[in-house]
Amino acid sequence: QEQTSNWLKSSTQRDQETPFRFLMGCVNCCSCCGLGAAVFPFRGICGLLKRDHAQFAVETVLKPVLWSIALGTVVTVLLFVFALKPQANAIKEHTQFTNEILAEVGDAVAELIAFGLVLLEAMVVVVLFFKVRYEQVSDQIREFALAKIGALEKLRQHGIDQIPELSGGKKGCRKVQFTLIRLTLAVLTLPLHAWVGFGSVIWYILNGWLYSWDALNELLIAFKLDNLRKQCPYACRNFGTLAAFGAVALLLETIPFLGIAFACSNAYGSGFLFLNLMSKKEKWTIFGRDETDWSYQRQ
Repeated sequence: QEQTSNWLKSSTQRDQETPFRFLMGCVNCCSCCGLGAAVFPFRGICGLLKRDHAQFAVETVLKPVLWSIALGTVVTVLLFVFALKPQANAIKEHTQFTNEILAEVGDAVAELIAFGLVLLEAMVVVVLFFKVRYEQVSDQIREFALAKIGALEKLRQHGIDQIPELSGGKKGCRKVQFTLIRLTLAVLTLPLHAWVGFGSVIWYILNGWLYSWDALNELLIAFKLDNLRKQCPYACRNFGTLAAFGAVALLLETIPFLGIAFACSNAYGSGFLFLNLMSKKEKWTIFGRDETDWSYQRQ
């Protein structure tokens, strides 16, 4: 009877621990897959809204945000007035359905796709304006975040006093490269939106991965990854982490009128992303070098 009682107690304890173990398993799975990086854009929002960061946020972020919101408002209204119906009609013309029920559904889907395209087009215009006029703002926010969250101090612990900077010409060429690559990928993957729901998720994942790589490409020089050829294998190995952050960041930036404000908070959030990559305990190898051993960076 005593053995039966002990067995029942242990069984009850296991049943009570099962939900906790399941939750911890999900957390570990998300951590391994990099899905935890999806919260970094929201941590970026909280970071910029901190009281002790208010002066920096007002001086650095307010002006570009106001200008970009004004431009985004004008562009979005014009696109909805002049581009929404033509795009919906074009999609309908290139879509054939076998019966009337599917045709009605197809019309609704075409309008939904056109609506999404208008938002994406407005985002592209505003992002290009921001990159041309206020690109240095993102860099300032990112540097501010790295200092505040302790990433720079962690680099110093590994013998890196500061992240090497690209020269003006190389920096400009790198930005042009990523802008062209991102625009090309965004256009080539637009047909995915025709697969309503799941296709859009894939679009955000693919373009989000490239978004994160673009945001971190100058910081990765600290890992001795000073060109795209070296960075590409690293970005592919960390696809889950980069895609999780970038997908959420891109989704926030497609919100009408507020997209550019989220672009600024995402720049802050990218600091957490970089810190996360530095903190990974698994063994990374780049061209035969162990990234967990930072000693080669002191050479």
